[in-house]
Amino acid sequence: MMMKKLFGSLALVTLLLVGSLNAFASSQRLLIFTDFHFDPFYDCQNGTLSTSACHDFIAKLQHQPISQWDSVFKPLLAIESPSTYQQDTNYALLTTSLHEI
Repeated sequence: MMMKKLFGSLALVTLLLVGSLNAFASSQRLLIFTDFHFDPFYDCQNGTLSTSACHDFIAKLQHQPISQWDSVFKPLLAIESPSTYQQDTNYALLTTSLHEI
């Protein structure tokens, strides 16, 4: 039931955004970036991190406020490549994509 409400809300927001586009079409640019699936545990699931390193990584995420998560994820950039087609988005792909936007 909760998922239906969430998807309904997202659909409504999308419709409102699309409806608003006509007002801005002649003078503004708008980029809608949707439907990405960030997987913070990508490196634990694909074997990039060992089991003990994965436990340490998860513990750091649990004890840091979300505003500080970037400092927990940044070391992963040295060991991971961006995730590929039909995989959820890992930190490398997310940061690279956002940088290019």
